[in-house]
Amino acid sequence: MNDNRTLFVVLIGFFCMFSIAMVIKTIRNYYIFKASFYTEIYSGLFEYITRKKSLKRMSQSYWLERELGSHRIMYQITKTKYENIVQPYILILLTTGLYVIQIHNESAHYICHQGTLKKITENKNKEKIVQNLPFPISEFKNFQYHFELLLDNTVIPMRYILAFTDHSQLDIYLKDISVIQKKQLIQTIKEYHLQSKDVYSKEDIERIYYHFTKKIF
Repeated sequence: MNDNRTLFVVLIGFFCMFSIAMVIKTIRNYYIFKASFYTEIYSGLFEYITRKKSLKRMSQSYWLERELGSHRIMYQITKTKYENIVQPYILILLTTGLYVIQIHNESAHYICHQGTLKKITENKNKEKIVQNLPFPISEFKNFQYHFELLLDNTVIPMRYILAFTDHSQLDIYLKDISVIQKKQLIQTIKEYHLQSKDVYSKEDIERIYYHFTKKIF
């Protein structure tokens, strides 16, 4: 009798500890999700959690399938020649081409001035800190060159997008590059997608994605 009661208490304790751990993990995933651009890519936290452990699973989204049709999502990180800055990209391949999204996930005041992108933040003493970032046009051209080289010099029609957090202040005006905040991401892509002619079929998208994964993974 006592042995059964002891076992029951142990099981209850284990269950409580497991439940607490799962709640903490879910809360942590929620804050990571909300602070990222994944909120615009996936239908919600549950889809993100079920896909995040595999880049192959993350390459598709229920939300994008509904809004944009056949697609593949690719994630890339490059290191710029300029001060070795690590730069993340989200690539969305649709029937109308590849949408190359350069991600700036830190809220700040961004200014494009004399061929340089400047990021202005404040420290704890409210003193301004100015950081020079690589010029977006040069970075996009460099990215396109290396991406097409990766695909054996296959020419890929690309649309460039600079994406910032919703709390960023933007003073950037660039020709042929969309400058947007996070909440505008999918609507911006959707507008271009609907106005453009198809250049790929669903089979083409899968073929390009397969070729990409062979070189990367």
